[in-house]
Amino acid sequence: MVVFRSRILASVLCPTEFARNAGHRVHGGLECWGAVDYRQFRFRIKEIAQQTLASVEHAEIISDAALRALALAGKVPPDALVVFVDDDDWLAPHLFSRLREFASVGAGVDGFRWGLVRLGRDRYNLDDADAGFALHPTVILRPIDEEGIYTNGYAVSGAALGRLGVDAVCEHLNAYTQYKAGRFAPDTVAQYLSCANKASGPQRGSACPARLRGVPPRPLSAQD
Repeated sequence: MVVFRSRILASVLCPTEFARNAGHRVHGGLECWGAVDYRQFRFRIKEIAQQTLASVEHAEIISDAALRALALAGKVPPDALVVFVDDDDWLAPHLFSRLREFASVGAGVDGFRWGLVRLGRDRYNLDDADAGFALHPTVILRPIDEEGIYTNGYAVSGAALGRLGVDAVCEHLNAYTQYKAGRFAPDTVAQYLSCANKASGPQRGSACPARLRGVPPRPLSAQD
């Protein structure tokens, strides 16, 4: 089960509304995007992400509101696997098949955590942006260690979801809190099975088109 977290849809907000709702996550506002409409760009990123999610085998895609309703009605099976994503996240097509190979979820496993690919320059400074960023986006493999619970790099079993509640694990920071407290104990899978796209927002780590010199625009595709 793939669950979309509730998020503000940039594609339906005017720039002023988006900047106000995005708050501290926006550095320098949307003006640096120049002739490129950020909302259109962000909507295209979402479409690409949806293409990748649609290719995930054995996945039912629902909203977090729908998951809460299912959980409240006691309709989430104990052996279910729930992965939380944002609308620009990418998952490996074989994610669930691979996770099922490692352990029997029905045997008391809380879930899984795995390696996360990060697309976008880490702590990127917009003042130093250059064409090289657009042509060669930085791909970072986050270490697969015993500490991190990253944005789309974990799955929660139905049993753990019923015990902890949706709100305790829906956001990765809350899931990490549960993990550190010993209340959520996912098994570690030493493979990279998802990607966090950090090149899709007006923030540090993003490519700002108005600051990219000499880079001709081109359509985005799932192959990108």
